This record gives sequence, structure tokens and C-alpha cells, in this order.
Amino acid sequence: MKLSEILNEGRLDTIAKMYGDKLVQAAHNDVSARGVIRSFEPIQIVNALAGLDPTPDKKTVQFLAIRYSRGEFRFEDKTRVVDALTQFYKIQQTLANRDINQYRTLHDLYAAVEETTDTVIPVSGKEEKRRVKEEGSKVVVKGDGITIVHLLTGEAAKYYAAGTKWCTSAESTFEDYARSGDIYVIMVKQPNGVTRKFQFHYQSGQVMNEKDHELVKNEIALLSGHSEWYQFVEMMVRKHHFEHSNETA
Repeated sequence: MKLSEILNEGRLDTIAKMYGDKLVQAAHNDVSARGVIRSFEPIQIVNALAGLDPTPDKKTVQFLAIRYSRGEFRFEDKTRVVDALTQFYKIQQTLANRDINQYRTLHDLYAAVEETTDTVIPVSGKEEKRRVKEEGSKVVVKGDGITIVHLLTGEAAKYYAAGTKWCTSAESTFEDYARSGDIYVIMVKQPNGVTRKFQFHYQSGQVMNEKDHELVKNEIALLSGHSEWYQFVEMMVRKHHFEHSNETA
């Protein structure tokens, strides 16, 4: 084993000891971790996080361990995490803040690097947009000021993710989510005429706003102002309760 590998292995062990309990708790809260980590031992989690670090000497593992232990990302978000880190080190010398450890949250890092690149693949032409919408999504709820669509393809996921920070704008991430359950986009028109977008995934218990953050009070109130939202939630509960009952019967 090379000296650099020995040093890296020792550093990973140290990180596992420093954040062990918090990493284990975060992994238990992360449904997607079950397909990545064989056992929820701290060193296993740290090794999995090291797999997301694009640097040769794995110098970002401690940063990732802190962010993961705080619940700032899940393993299902790996594509976005790796892309953001890769972009950071590519443009590091051009940024006002060049020290990755000075970013308070992973979302702060996203904001810094995503300003320098367009991550959403544009869809050109009215006919192409219509094709993507018609073939890649299905309207399941339609009301006054609210529309909810079921995403069927990665192409449609990119289309509906325009203007958001959703990791499902990457087809591979969309497919990871879709394998575990259906993904929906909720579009709600505000009183000022501006349309808000939210993404819903029952299996992971996520309803996220455009910044890929959990909803705040005024966003919950916006959804709650539509009876169709309650109908949709009830439909989801009934659907998944029925599926679960069949599985356990």
C-alpha cells in the first residue's frame, strides 16, 4: 500500500470516530443509504462518502461527513453532490470564497457553483415542449390555480425542474427516485400571479420547494388553500396504504 493510501485510510478512520454516532443516525434516516452501505458502521458510511469525493487525496470527506450528519443531503442526491464538488474544484480560484470549509451549508456551495453553469438542459420549440409534456408526464389533479403532474420520464423531469435546484433534473437521479416510487410536481399560482413549483415523493417523505428545501409555513399555507391538495394527499395515502396492505397480506 502506498504511503498516501495509508495516510488517507488513517484520516478516514479518524473522521469515522469524530462523527460516528451522528453519521449512523443520519444513515438510519436516509432510506437511500440502504442500497449503498452494507452495514451502518461509521467507517462504512465514511467510505461511502469518500466515493462522492472527486479529489484524488479525498480531502473533502470531512466536509461531506459534517453535511451528511446534519441531514443536508442523502445518498440519492449523489449526482448533484459530485457535480457540485467537481465544479467547485474546477473554478475554485475564481470564487470569492475558495475554502470549501467556509461554506456554512451544502446549499451555500450549490448556490456558489451553480451560478457559473446552466444545469438545466433547454428544450427548444413549442412542438418539442408539447411532446415532452405529453409523453413524459400525466396530469393527475387539475383545479383553479393548481395542477399536479406525475413525472414519467427523465426528459420531463428536466423540463419541469427548470428554474429549480431539484436533483431530479439529472436523469440518473430521477431514475433512482422513480424506481422507489412515483414523483409528482405541484404547480400553484399565487395571488400575485406567480406560479410556484413543488416536488412530491411519497416513499422518501419529501415535499420540496424550488430551492430543494423543505416547505416553510407560508408555502404550506399556499398548498392548503386548495382543496385539490388535500384530495391528492388522501389519494396518495390510500394508494400506498393499499399497496402496503397487499404486500403484508
